[in-house]
Amino acid sequence: MSRAQDALRHLRALVHSTTPEQPHGAFTLGVPELDTALGNGLDRGALHEIFAPSWQDKVSAAGFSAALALRAGRMAMPFLWVCLAKESSKYGTLYGQGLAGFGIDPQQVLQVVAPDETDALRTAFEGVNCCGLGAVILDLPGRSHILDHTALRRLSLAAQEHGITALVLRTGNRHAPSPARTRWAVASAPSQNFGLNFPGIPAFSATLLKHRLGQTGQTWHLQWDHENVCFHQKTLSRSLAPLSFDRTDRKKRDVQTLTAEAG
Repeated sequence: MSRAQDALRHLRALVHSTTPEQPHGAFTLGVPELDTALGNGLDRGALHEIFAPSWQDKVSAAGFSAALALRAGRMAMPFLWVCLAKESSKYGTLYGQGLAGFGIDPQQVLQVVAPDETDALRTAFEGVNCCGLGAVILDLPGRSHILDHTALRRLSLAAQEHGITALVLRTGNRHAPSPARTRWAVASAPSQNFGLNFPGIPAFSATLLKHRLGQTGQTWHLQWDHENVCFHQKTLSRSLAPLSFDRTDRKKRDVQTLTAEAG
């Protein structure tokens, strides 16, 4: 049995474990003005798209996605992160110490590194059908050959049926019509470091491109509070340092990693 099949079997096993409360409803981000504009937060059990305008913003968009996944799962439920092997080898993969510094217990993260987009999408479908997860992040390149409107529609319907929040993370400015409940463009923003020689507080420039209430186009400058696991809207002063990715040591991580290979 391939490791891809092992990963899928592990996800199915979660379904038969003690299932927490179904995470339907909405989750807030922690910024009153933003939550009000969203209609009291983002919908659980729905599809949301996060775009990084360029590869330089990918880490910021990934951090924003991780924050949404954490809050969607009420800060306690595990979530699945599906990415491609070729992208991980080029840009790095999740790093346990970085996740912990971001306020995420590395044991909450199930990472599947898929050999191709077909396996990645299949794994994401398995994830949104698993009631033991709080969210699923599908991390694909901007130009995906298989992530068309039909695939996104299926992902959206499965997320709605099982109450799992689906987050599609991509790069680029080409936004095709999709059934996503919201769409975001997330870039890095100046970060505050209090004059110390340490990485600054994670900061984001988040623009709402699509929303069912129609209030789009506004940009919020946010910073992430890892202690209280929420966003704040503040004036910042320095560029974001990548906290959640390690580009130097890609050996064994203390984050739980499930590697998917061709079976």
